[in-house]
Amino acid sequence: MLFVARKNNEKPSWLRADIWVKFLEKWNTPEFKVKCERAKAARASVKGGSLHTGGSMSYAAHKRKMTKLKGAEVSNSEVFEETHKKRNKDGIRGEWIEPRAEETFVGFQRGLDEWLQAHPTSDADSTSSSDITSIWTNVAGGVKKGRVYGLGAQPSSFHPSSLLSGASTAQSSEEMEAMRR
Repeated sequence: MLFVARKNNEKPSWLRADIWVKFLEKWNTPEFKVKCERAKAARASVKGGSLHTGGSMSYAAHKRKMTKLKGAEVSNSEVFEETHKKRNKDGIRGEWIEPRAEETFVGFQRGLDEWLQAHPTSDADSTSSSDITSIWTNVAGGVKKGRVYGLGAQPSSFHPSSLLSGASTAQSSEEMEAMRR
């Protein structure tokens, strides 16, 4: 709550005015600003941290929300792009939140194009989930601590859903629907 108040520069109704002034004084000190930048850099560390714009919502929750809004299944790459690009003031997604995100996304697109050229009988809709996951995993730097950058926490009992829209087979969709009943 205090983070939002600091970000919006608006005193919360539950906070006394004299305390709010002291917070503002503290937040505007050079020492505090240096500490914030150091913490931000640590969170964005190449050794495992990653910036995203998804907040506390899980990757799966973002995917469900986007699917509902779009009215059709969204790809993991679409979710990645949505959660790793800054939103401009006009609401349009603009620049990448960090270089690693852009490098991973561009590398995945290039890897997928190369795979499709090497398998000319395949098209994006028939590419298997494991092939796509393998391409993404290689581009993202492999599995670290049981996770792959950009795919969120996925159950280990099945391959993560495809990074392309509509890549699942009708049979697996029917099986999933049957399990839901």
